[in-house]
Amino acid sequence: MQPSSASLSATQGLTYRAGRQRALILVAALLALVAIGLAGNVVGSLHRMVRGIQHQGSTPPAAARHLAALLELSAMPPARKGAPIGRDPLTAARELTQAVADATSHFDDYRAARPDADLRGLERAIERWSQAAGALATLLASDGADSRATARATLGLRMAGGELASAVELRHRIDQLLSPPQWAPADHGIHVDTAVLVAGGALVIVVLATVGLLVSGLHFLRVSRRSEDAARHAGRRDALTQLPNRRALEADLHRLLEKRSHGLLALVKLERFTRVVHVYGPVFADRALVAAARRIATDLASLHGDDVQMYRLEGTMFALMLPELSRDRAHVLLHTVVRGFNAPLCLDDHDIFLDLRVGLVEYPDAAASADMLVSSAETALRVARDDGAMPVRLFDPEMRASLQRRTELEEGLQRACADGSLSLHFHPQIEIATGRLAGLESLLRWQHPRLGPVSPAEFIPIAEEIGAINDIGRWVLISACDQLANWRRFGHPDLRMSVNVSPLQLASGELPDLVADVLRTSGLPPDSLELEITEGFSLNDMDLMSSGLHALKAVGVRLAIDDFGTGYSSLSYLRLLPVDVLKIDRSFVRELQRDAKRYDLVRIVVELGHALGHEVVAEGIEMADELRALQWLGCDLAQGYLTCRPMPAEALTPLLGRANWLPEGVLPTSVVRPRTRPGRSFQGQSRLREAADMLLTAPQRAQLAGADAGSGGIDPLP
Repeated sequence: MQPSSASLSATQGLTYRAGRQRALILVAALLALVAIGLAGNVVGSLHRMVRGIQHQGSTPPAAARHLAALLELSAMPPARKGAPIGRDPLTAARELTQAVADATSHFDDYRAARPDADLRGLERAIERWSQAAGALATLLASDGADSRATARATLGLRMAGGELASAVELRHRIDQLLSPPQWAPADHGIHVDTAVLVAGGALVIVVLATVGLLVSGLHFLRVSRRSEDAARHAGRRDALTQLPNRRALEADLHRLLEKRSHGLLALVKLERFTRVVHVYGPVFADRALVAAARRIATDLASLHGDDVQMYRLEGTMFALMLPELSRDRAHVLLHTVVRGFNAPLCLDDHDIFLDLRVGLVEYPDAAASADMLVSSAETALRVARDDGAMPVRLFDPEMRASLQRRTELEEGLQRACADGSLSLHFHPQIEIATGRLAGLESLLRWQHPRLGPVSPAEFIPIAEEIGAINDIGRWVLISACDQLANWRRFGHPDLRMSVNVSPLQLASGELPDLVADVLRTSGLPPDSLELEITEGFSLNDMDLMSSGLHALKAVGVRLAIDDFGTGYSSLSYLRLLPVDVLKIDRSFVRELQRDAKRYDLVRIVVELGHALGHEVVAEGIEMADELRALQWLGCDLAQGYLTCRPMPAEALTPLLGRANWLPEGVLPTSVVRPRTRPGRSFQGQSRLREAADMLLTAPQRAQLAGADAGSGGIDPLP
C-alpha cells in the first residue's frame, strides 16, 4: 500500500529537511554549551586576576623596578651612570636593600608553595645580592666620593667575578622569582585595563552568540514542526485529487476498528479509463479522473449528506467510508451512483463514457484488521468486475476461496505448457448425409497438479487475461497438427483438424506466420487445417480481425465462425469475412424438434450459410430426434455426444476406420434434403422472414429486405 510517487517524493524531501534541521539544532545546542563554558572561564580568570592585584599590592613591582634600575646603573658606561635612577646613590642603596629583602620574602613564600621545585641556584643568587646590598650600604654610608666610587667598583667586581653572568640574566632570574604563575604581569597599570577590555568584549560576544544560537534553535524547532506537519499532510493526501490516500484510509480504519464502529467500506473502480488515456493523453485523462471523482462525491453528498468520506487509493480506484449505514441502504446508494455514470462526462466538448464497479465489505465483523478489510473489499470488487451483470457486490467468504482458486489457476497456467499438464482430446465431426467421419475438433484439457481437471470455460478466460493464451495456443496448434499428420500418414489421408483460436491470438498479428511454420514443419496441406474463431469478436475491432482473417486465408487454411447465433449475428461480417464454415451453437440445437421457433432459427442459419457458400456444422447433438431434424434442414455436419464423446488420441485411433458414425436408428441418406446452394431462391419466404425477425436486428433485417421479385426469393448477399 503505497502513496503516489509525487506524494512520496514530497514526503521524503520534507522528512530530509526536518532531519537536517534537527541536526542543526543539536549542533547549535552544543555550541551554546561550549560558549557558556568559555564565558565562565573568562569571567573566572578575570576575577582571579583582579583578586590577585588587590592582594599583592605594589611592593613587588616597585622592588623589581628599583633593583633593575640599580643593575642597569652598575652595567652602564661611566657617561650614563646615574641617569636611570634619578636620585643619590645612598637612597638607591637603601631601596636596593629593601627590594632584596622583599624579594627574599616572596622567594620564601614561593618556595613554601612549591616545595618540589629545585631553587638552589636562585637561593644562592639571593644570598649573594643580600651580601652585596649590605656591603654597598656600608660603603655608601661613609663620607666622600671615594667611598661611593669604591662601592660602585665593589659591585662591579662582584658581578665581573662570576657571581652572576650579567645584569640582564640577574634581572631575568629576579623577574622569574617575583612573577610566579599566580601573580599578575609586571606592568599592572596597562595590562590589567587591556585584559579587562578584552575579557569584557569576549564575554559580550559569547553572550550574543549564545543568544543567537538559542534563537536559531527555537526557529529551527518551529520550522521543523511545520515541516513534519506538512510531511504528514503530504503523505496522507493524493497529489492529483487532493483526496485522502491509502495511508489515511488505513489510519481511519484502525481507529474505527478500535472503536468497534459499524459501517461499510466500498472500493470503486472506474472502468474503460485506459481508452481515455490512449485517445486523449495523460493530461486530459488526469482532468477526467478529477471530474469523475467530483461526480462521485457530489452524487454521494446529494444522496447521503456529508457523512461519506472519499479516498483515492491508486490509479482509477477510490474508497468510500459509509459509517452507520445498513447493507440494503448502501446497495441502493451505490447503484444510484453507478447509474449516474450512464450519462457521459463532458470535458472540453468531449463526451467521456465510463463504468463503475463496486466491492463492498462490512466492518467490523468481516475482518479484524484494516489490511484484511481492504483485501476483502478488493475481492468483492474483483468479482464485480468479472460479473458484468452485477456492478455492486458485497463480500462473501466464499469469494475469498474462489479468489484463492483463481490465483492457483493463474500460477498453474504459467507453467502448464512446460509441466505436461495440458493435453488434447478430439471430437469427431460426422457428415449427416453419409455418416462418414469428416474431421475432428481438438479440445484442450488441463489436469491441474493439485486441483485436478479444470474446465476450459474456466481457465481459457484466465489465460487470456494474464497473457498466457498465446503460449497455450501455440502448444495446441503444434500438438493438433502433429497428431493429424500421424493419422493422415497411417491410413486416414482425408481427415481435417479443427483448432480453436482466441481473438487475442488473432489480434496479436503473429498467428499467420505461426500457422505457416507449423504447416511446413508437419507437412500438412493448408486446407486440412480449420481455425475456429468465436463470434463475439465480430463487432469489436472489426478492421483488425478482418485483416487477420484475410492473412490466414492467404496461408490457405479454412476458417470457421464458432458459436454462431450467440453473438451479434451480423450479416455484414458474413459477407465481408473470408469464412468457410458456420458452427451453430448447441443452445439452438437442444430440443430442436419440439420448439418451433428454435427450429425456424436453425433453418434460417442453415439456409443463410448455404446461400453464402458456407458449410454448416451443428454442435451439441445429444438426441437422435435432433439429428433427424438437422438432416431434414440440410445441415452438413453433426458434432455431439450422440455420435461420439471427445477422447484422447490413443483411444480414438482404433475407431477412425469406422464406416458409419451415425447412431443406430438414424439412416444416412433416406431423409436427407438436398442442399440449397448460393444463387438459388429460398422457398417459404414468409417463414424465412418470420425467423429472421426473431434472429436479426432491425438493420440486419433490412439487408434481407431486398427480395428478388422476379424469382420470388431472397437475393443472395453480394
